[in-house]
Amino acid sequence: MRSSILSRSVVALATVAISSAALAATPANAASAGVTRDQVLTAANGVRTAQANETTSFSPATARALRAIVIAGCDVSSDDDEYAYISYNDIGIQVTPAGDDAQGLVVTAQIQRPFTNGGPFGNSQYCTIAAFASTNASYKLSGTATFTGQSFTEGGPEDGTKITLQSAPLSGDVFVSAPFNYDNPVLDTVDEDSVRASAAGNATKTTKVTTSRKVKDKKTTSEKKAAKTKYDKRIKAAKKSYAKALDKAGSSKSKKAAAKKAYKAKRASAKAKFKYGIAGYKIVKKSSNVSDVQPFSVTTAPVFSNSSNLPNFPLS
Repeated sequence: MRSSILSRSVVALATVAISSAALAATPANAASAGVTRDQVLTAANGVRTAQANETTSFSPATARALRAIVIAGCDVSSDDDEYAYISYNDIGIQVTPAGDDAQGLVVTAQIQRPFTNGGPFGNSQYCTIAAFASTNASYKLSGTATFTGQSFTEGGPEDGTKITLQSAPLSGDVFVSAPFNYDNPVLDTVDEDSVRASAAGNATKTTKVTTSRKVKDKKTTSEKKAAKTKYDKRIKAAKKSYAKALDKAGSSKSKKAAAKKAYKAKRASAKAKFKYGIAGYKIVKKSSNVSDVQPFSVTTAPVFSNSSNLPNFPLS
């Protein structure tokens, strides 16, 4: 039986990871800066909706989100050729369950380009990427995103042993893995159907909180005199401002009432400042960061592969 594009691509992923420096951590590529949290959540929710409806027909919003993730994650440029397009005729999608503080998906897409001489489409490339995002916009992700698989052949680890194929740190509210292109030999030591992407760590919201407390502070005679001098100046300025406002108000009762209200407010403020200036305490304010930490652990599961009726999306 013909293996799915998803299966073939993640096997290529395993080939890349194991044959190069043996399972070293790989950083996320620059695609994270080109993909938004909303796009990842829209794509994941749209795929789950299609799965629940037992259809491979995505909504326009889901299709646009998938297209944006593939273009950014697979480092595809629409300037390469105006006739290049992303084909979903052979597609593999894995998606995480809903309800956790992080969600994500794995997309394998076929990117087709014409030959440089403008001939038929002969340059076909498969690219697999994983994308995760925080469910709540106020929370940032930390932890690790990981691709794993299980071995099954002789000469390698025992059958069923989980192998870490790639890992990278999570940060910000969205993460996109480095792309994996299907242009490598098939790896014989990993069960292709067992490959999954997972993300585990914390979703954290940090809020700045300011607290106030009274500290004993006995005022000297000179400090009290200075406070009284400031009080007298404030009252004098308030009365002068009130008199000018009454002159401008003329016979208008509403303007006179507004002027009186403003004068009373300034007088009350002056009295409050004077009272604090001679009090036997001072108010000390302290700001600190309070974090709300929500742990999460999500793993993708296959949803679609070899879907023949998904639309193609031109890059230009």
